[in-house]
Amino acid sequence: MTNEPIRPPETPASTPVTHLVLAEALVKLLTTELGDIAELHDTTLTTWQLGSYKAALVADCSSRVRHPFEALRACADRLGGQIAPDGDRFSSGGELFQSHALTTEWLGHRVMVRVLLDHDDVEKTLRRRIAELEEQVRGGGQRG
Repeated sequence: MTNEPIRPPETPASTPVTHLVLAEALVKLLTTELGDIAELHDTTLTTWQLGSYKAALVADCSSRVRHPFEALRACADRLGGQIAPDGDRFSSGGELFQSHALTTEWLGHRVMVRVLLDHDDVEKTLRRRIAELEEQVRGGGQRG
């Protein structure tokens, strides 16, 4: 007799999550789901980490991304998940910044995409989105 657990034939043995497995998943993620979000492919703007303590795949976008919240929303549109503030606000050069992150799962791996947002831009973006939603509600109510 053997001490190994018995697996049903239809259950494959689990594959260990190595950096190679994560690198392959990242390539698939960038080429299939996030292929058209250029900032995520630009190594001067985004740093990808494999095997972070927060998620298996983590993207940190620099403050030089032109429209960071729009990039984050584009990622959420393709991958689902939740966007939320990530960490405390901080001041740099007289401006107030806040990191925001999309947290989701893709191919069984936790994915996090973080962007650094000017606090004023966050407020402006949220106000613009609220106005868009209010307009949709008003437009939808007038049709009936």
